[in-house]
Amino acid sequence: MNPYQAVIDSADFYKEGWINIMSIPSCPIKVETTAAIKAFAEKYNKSHDIKIHYPMADSENAKTYIEALEWVEDPARYPDIVLFCDFKSCFTPNFKRFQAAGLYTDVLKNKRPHPFYEKFDYQDPKETYSMLGASFPVIVVDKSIDPDLPVPKSFKDLLDPIYEKKVSIHGHGAFSCDMSVVMNIYQQYGKEAVLTFAKSIKELRHFSQVVKEAGKGKKDLPPIGIIPEMFKNMIRNKDKVEIIWPEDGAPLFPLFMTVKKEKVERAKELIDYLTGPEIGQFWANSYFAAFNGDVDNKPYDDKPVRFIGWDFIYDQDILAFKEALQGEVIEIISGCPVDQQKKMKLIC
Repeated sequence: MNPYQAVIDSADFYKEGWINIMSIPSCPIKVETTAAIKAFAEKYNKSHDIKIHYPMADSENAKTYIEALEWVEDPARYPDIVLFCDFKSCFTPNFKRFQAAGLYTDVLKNKRPHPFYEKFDYQDPKETYSMLGASFPVIVVDKSIDPDLPVPKSFKDLLDPIYEKKVSIHGHGAFSCDMSVVMNIYQQYGKEAVLTFAKSIKELRHFSQVVKEAGKGKKDLPPIGIIPEMFKNMIRNKDKVEIIWPEDGAPLFPLFMTVKKEKVERAKELIDYLTGPEIGQFWANSYFAAFNGDVDNKPYDDKPVRFIGWDFIYDQDILAFKEALQGEVIEIISGCPVDQQKKMKLIC
């Protein structure tokens, strides 16, 4: 039984005859990106007969809509445009069926990228997903907590036993951690390295918490945090904090977009805005590297970055792989077994 069928059938979820968009951007750009899309839609709707439906703009049900996406069986009820981060929303079994049927497309496949994107294989070989932008995690060392702790220069360094229970990474609640970092370690150094890295993690902390407490000498907190680069300028006590761009590469955390083929022409103005220089420059100014070739991104020429790559994504069920690996990491961090059948529930 589909627990979200009533939501999926509702006009709030999908409006027939409209251009339907949902966005699930990463936390550091979520509020501003949502506001920008909302403002564009409101202006657009005043002068167009075919209007934009953007339920994320005002709805208190945004989280429910996100959860419902993986239960949509009829592609006619799936959004025409989806912006999303990570591998949750549009790598689910139902969307993979839509992909196999050729219903969605990469609208940037023939567009000139920002030169930064030529450093790695950004283009989806199956021509489904566009990469709009990306953030990168950096290592923050709080010397006010443990001044004698050696400063790690890479993620590989954090596999050393001296860092056991010395690290925090981003997490939502008890069951979600920054898998861009974890999967990057898996790809570079193997499964055992991931399990070792998990032993280094003392707790899951939102990066806003890391930034807020950095340099205050709170001895009960882990002295090392991993946060998006865009948050580094919000740290106040910079004289007590060292920020490290990892020598083995900052794992790229992408913002993807996919568009229903039959709606590409109808939604052209919205697509042009989402992929254009205005919102792209806002992202770039926020240390979120934009794809648009006309945007002035921050300089990354001397900074190594890593993308797990499309081969890695397509050679396995990437969502199932991610969730299984995340479960093992969470078990080590919490010291409790996880019941995968009940969506990451601790059973101790």
